Amino acid sequence: MYNHEVSTDAISTFRISLFGMICALSTALDLLDPSLGSHQKRTCLIAVNIARTMAIDDDLYQDVFGAAIFHDIGAIGLLDRLSMLDFEEEDAHTHARLGGLLLSRFPGFSRYAPLVHCHHVQWAFGEGQRHEGQEV
Repeated sequence: MYNHEVSTDAISTFRISLFGMICALSTALDLLDPSLGSHQKRTCLIAVNIARTMAIDDDLYQDVFGAAIFHDIGAIGLLDRLSMLDFEEEDAHTHARLGGLLLSRFPGFSRYAPLVHCHHVQWAFGEGQRHEGQEV
């Protein structure tokens, strides 16, 4: 007979790696709209390959990975995800702001919040060094 009860000891010893959780959440985001074709993961792959080429240190590399894989987490709603296909969104920063806010509230992911918040800021030959009162 199958016991449906789970002991509190089993719950307290349950562990999942932060990397595993990041990958699972990214997959869930990509599954919300398959027409985006694993956009989160493709963006992350491009970003980490650029970071690797730049030979940045491990901590910064992890920041690039986390921010890239979560960069559109603020577009969780279906309409928001579909509007990303248009690329003529009135305010491309809306989902970036929401994504930064969401990530800032979870201690394990809060380090990515400022990067996600600014991911649509145009560099524009240095004009994009600041956005909404903060350094990019």
